[in-house]
Amino acid sequence: MKEDHVFAKRRNLLQPSKKQGCTATICVSHIVRFPDFKITENTEWRRTANSKLLRNSLSSNLDNVQGVVEYHVRFPNKEDHCNHPTEGQVAFLPEPVEPRVVEKIAELTRCGVRSVSEMIQHVNSFVRNELLLTGEDENRRRFFPTAQDIRNAMTKAKLENRSSKNDQENLKTILEQWEKTEPEDKVYYREASHTEEGERKDFLFCYQAKWQQRLLNRYGNDLCLLDATYRTVKYALPLFFLCVRTNVNYAVVGTFMTEHENEGSIYEAIEVFKSWNPLWKPNNFLTDYCLAEINALERAFAGRFIILYEIVKEMLGSTTDRHVVIALSLYITL
Repeated sequence: MKEDHVFAKRRNLLQPSKKQGCTATICVSHIVRFPDFKITENTEWRRTANSKLLRNSLSSNLDNVQGVVEYHVRFPNKEDHCNHPTEGQVAFLPEPVEPRVVEKIAELTRCGVRSVSEMIQHVNSFVRNELLLTGEDENRRRFFPTAQDIRNAMTKAKLENRSSKNDQENLKTILEQWEKTEPEDKVYYREASHTEEGERKDFLFCYQAKWQQRLLNRYGNDLCLLDATYRTVKYALPLFFLCVRTNVNYAVVGTFMTEHENEGSIYEAIEVFKSWNPLWKPNNFLTDYCLAEINALERAFAGRFIILYEIVKEMLGSTTDRHVVIALSLYITL
């Protein structure tokens, strides 16, 4: 199982061929010669006798039998090729992907398809059911692009929807759209920048929808959960979820993203949610066994806290399973 932030190098497997029904072939023969058993006369008796002698030597004393490995290759003539150009620069150009297939990939990308393997299935279905090319060769790159071709087309489609190559500028544009469509949602956004005095301001993003605010005020005064979800996905920035237990199940009631996973950044984000929800005063808080999260919560919710994670850890023994350790830190306000 791969760890977080470990990426395997992808191999770029090019299209096997752009030739359509070409009769030209390359023949390769693998031959092993045994010079010590060469016949002097090409007769059936000599061939049979030496073959028997060779088989006996291979079965009885293989190390003393010397063989020479040879590969014989036969290339086709130019006249053997058909259905594709063989001269000029066009003969060395790969066949481009059909524009209708590229547009379909862009459409599906805008609809939310992110997996290349899933996109391949959609493209195959589109070619056969909508373009009605049921008899087309699957090795033809024009209608059946490679995984790398599809990945490039998906990346291009995603970049076309961005207003800038800077992620912070794109996020700012999205937030402006949210303010128009969902004016009652709570959003706090601060870009990573430097002040004129040279002071560094770290990136901070907090979000809480109207329905999330209602659930936090209703259920958040009993037990809240701070979950560092980013540890289970391949993202560099720390991503945190605030969760509460409702009458149905656990629900996310707030999201924030910081530039660093330290006490100051987490504390600042919690203070933002406190300003949005003045009546939010949780009696219990559950979090990972992380001192940065623990200290930030202690600062944000002033008072006496009993830290029970050491007691739970002693009860569990020396386990290092994260799914068990995740429940080690429990704060109870006295």
